[in-house]
Amino acid sequence: MDIGIQQSIWGWRSETVDRGGTKQVLESLRAGDYLMLGHQGPNPRVLPGRWADASLEKLVVARLSGAVYQDTAPVWPDDVYPHRVRLDILEIQENVKGHMLGPGAMEALRLSANKQGAPVLQQALDAVDLLIDSTAGEAADSDTLDDPADRYLDIDGALDQRARTFIRREQQRLRAKKFGKAKRLQCALCRRILPSQVIHTAHIKRRRDCSFDERRDLANIMAACVLGCDVLFEYGYLYVGDDGTIHASAAAESEPGLEEAVARTLRQDCTEFNEDSRPYFAWHREHVARKAHP
Repeated sequence: MDIGIQQSIWGWRSETVDRGGTKQVLESLRAGDYLMLGHQGPNPRVLPGRWADASLEKLVVARLSGAVYQDTAPVWPDDVYPHRVRLDILEIQENVKGHMLGPGAMEALRLSANKQGAPVLQQALDAVDLLIDSTAGEAADSDTLDDPADRYLDIDGALDQRARTFIRREQQRLRAKKFGKAKRLQCALCRRILPSQVIHTAHIKRRRDCSFDERRDLANIMAACVLGCDVLFEYGYLYVGDDGTIHASAAAESEPGLEEAVARTLRQDCTEFNEDSRPYFAWHREHVARKAHP
């Protein structure tokens, strides 16, 4: 499970897929569907309904980022698990009680445990809503007391939350960890010191392309003002070179209307550039700035 979380992937053995209609279940899955993974529950060989009040040591909620595919490239050390799906890890909770998911989801998890982890379909999203409601009271500012030298946000999961649509509930915690409760912050690109309300907590490497650890890595976070720097960086009109200085991309140079907007930052040192953030800026330079189109 830890490997699956870190690499945002899940897989099933061929012998599991060949039994009991599992192949048809997997073929029905689409991007945007949810996958719940339960770990360390009680003995599943009990009568239906007996898991309603059971406890799970860990629960992972993920959203599928594509359909099931087959691949034999090594991922796990014990077996191939060739029937795979890419995941967007949304939530990780420990010590989950049955009432937090509801009897339907708990019964599906019990059935899956009896079928070598084969997926069991649940059409409703009740379990997702119940989990959100049961964890809604978690304090977002608890991370501000951690050692500021820690690079990673100290949470196992909680990187998204569904409230009819998904909101990035880690964003507030990343901001608190990185910047505390400062009323004024310095934009890492234009260097203006501005009210915190006009400073965004921006991922350097695009969030949707990040691994689980990269999303919570504070070295991948910078302050970017909404007066232009945030959007110019996001769409690759500005980038940071390998020496830490800020440059305009070819796309920006081909747009006369952007000249004044980018001029403030050019050839300045990015305040967030260091050895830890260097690979994230390199990714942005290669995958965003060089591919930006006017």
